[in-house]
Amino acid sequence: MTTAMNRQKRLDLSLGDPLLPLRGVAAYAFRMASRDLNNYYNMIPSYSGPGSVRDVLHPVRDYFSARGFHDRGWSGLTTEEILPTGGGTTEGFDLALRMLTADVVERNRQGAVIKPAILMPVPTYGMFMDAAKAAGFHVVKVGRDLAAGGVLHRDAVIAATNDAHKAGYRIIAYYDCNPHNPTGLIRGKAETEHLAEIFEAINAHYAQQDLDALSINTRSRLWDHAGTRVTIIDDMVYDGLEMGGEKPFGFAQLPEMYRDTITLFGPSKAGLVGLRAGVAIGPREKIRAMMGIARHAGYFPPTPVLHALAAYFNDDAKFAVVRDKHLLRLNAQHRINLLLMKALVNGMDTMPEADDADRAKMLRIVMKETGLDRAASRALLTRGIKGVRIITTPQAGFFHLLDCAGLRDREYSNEFVPYRAFMGVATAQTEEAIDHVLGGGQNLQFAYGSWAGLPTHSMIVRVTCAMPHQDIVETARRLAAGVKDFKRVKVPAPVPSPSGR
Repeated sequence: MTTAMNRQKRLDLSLGDPLLPLRGVAAYAFRMASRDLNNYYNMIPSYSGPGSVRDVLHPVRDYFSARGFHDRGWSGLTTEEILPTGGGTTEGFDLALRMLTADVVERNRQGAVIKPAILMPVPTYGMFMDAAKAAGFHVVKVGRDLAAGGVLHRDAVIAATNDAHKAGYRIIAYYDCNPHNPTGLIRGKAETEHLAEIFEAINAHYAQQDLDALSINTRSRLWDHAGTRVTIIDDMVYDGLEMGGEKPFGFAQLPEMYRDTITLFGPSKAGLVGLRAGVAIGPREKIRAMMGIARHAGYFPPTPVLHALAAYFNDDAKFAVVRDKHLLRLNAQHRINLLLMKALVNGMDTMPEADDADRAKMLRIVMKETGLDRAASRALLTRGIKGVRIITTPQAGFFHLLDCAGLRDREYSNEFVPYRAFMGVATAQTEEAIDHVLGGGQNLQFAYGSWAGLPTHSMIVRVTCAMPHQDIVETARRLAAGVKDFKRVKVPAPVPSPSGR
């Protein structure tokens, strides 16, 4: 049992930092930026003279055009469909929300009565859920099937949409990430097409609804504005972090969905988190509106950001080799770390995704980090930790979901949280128990499920595996120690009746 005055090093498992920095791109970006840091860059779409942001974005334009991110009937993107940001995909998401909110306000001013809502499959990135609420959106949660590793079912999306309509809301946006944070699942072309059919149907429904009520708005085609249709905000910041052959497929790669999609990219998760570089891609009118908001806030992104985007999203051989070599190394390290964490928690023999080479490598890691012999190290990797389990099998990224529901209804001492020590024993019902015992008692920091949109009683937390091997082994040791502080409630044996029945 760990005392309340915990002296162990804090292990922060809530972080979203990748394991390795992308030094080559960073060095290039700062070297190029140093040439003209005394100059302003011009964000006006029509400007293409010296110092134009547009000129720096030509490699980005060509990179995404080659991947099929462009409008129907066009052979590629224009630079007017690309918005660089100095605040990562977070800024891109915020600008998209503000663009949509402004259009809703304008439609309502013209006579519409729109109560905007955003569909968000959960668990999701909690910061974006908070941002949507702050922007005035009603957040409609769509539960992923966590029993199946986090799969998103079409029926769940349709049911959530119908419930929102019954409550008087109009779905103005759909947000999700691909590859997914936190499950690590990849949405391929077939799944993207199936979901796109739903949003096409919703927009057709809104168009007919607005035609029937055209008398409320004779000044414009009400159904044809950003604030009256479903705009998909497709967050692909984990693009490139795939650990196998399957690749993510964007909604904007479907020609019929391009005009209704804002796609967010950035090199942060590849190792440039601190640079805060991001890019939004979408139809010209929406990107122009977002750019207008961004220009008033900060003129243009920092020059190193622009050059980092131009280097990372670049298929010229000298840039592509650096990027691809780095990602190969990064993804290999993330993959073995994910396997190691899952083996220590669930038991290695329960993992069909780990082959013989993986098992041998994990065994060597545990022997090195613990000093145990082969037999003891194998035992550590196979026995698992009773009461908690990892429920994800990521295809990309570096997160797992840790399910602590097996500890529910067990008793624990409040001694780990000084201001609650006088309360004695409590019964675990929500993630608060995890915070008190594993957080307070074992000095482990998690990203809690409630932050990601899950109910507190789910007792699910997100954990990063982008950490040194010794910290993964230590995390498992502390989890095992902390689980022992949850005591099963003893049920009294029934007292025989006098009749012996």
